[in-house]
Amino acid sequence: MPAGPAAPQVWLLGSSDYSGALAAQLGLRFAFAHFISADGGDLVMRDYKRKFQPSQRESKPQSLLTVFAICAETDAEAERRAASIDLRRLNMEYGINLPVPNQHEAASRSYTEVEKTRIAYNRRRVVLGPRIRSRHASSSFASSSKPMN
Repeated sequence: MPAGPAAPQVWLLGSSDYSGALAAQLGLRFAFAHFISADGGDLVMRDYKRKFQPSQRESKPQSLLTVFAICAETDAEAERRAASIDLRRLNMEYGINLPVPNQHEAASRSYTEVEKTRIAYNRRRVVLGPRIRSRHASSSFASSSKPMN
């Protein structure tokens, strides 16, 4: 690993309790990937801080929360922008590895009730809406997910 004053910060990006525990054991900074897993981030980050072992790189735990944000001037515009990602995630679940669909492709797609349920489930990983509200939502989420002392 690079060392010295010019060495870059090393962050472990993870979406599970294993990732947080590994970062704590190695004495690394930890970034929880909420955009991958909407579940358990608050607990993972608390455990990371509680189990952190100081290292030559880091004397204390440092963590951050990474989110998937889709912002626009209006709810309708944010929904329109999100439709491409919704379809991409469905395609991935079906094992279809295509580029992210454009907004026209996503808007012209019909969804079954099961697919609508999957989209709603995946949306838990997204901060979505007008700019001010989205910024507030991500700030609120980050505050509630802060590791406790």
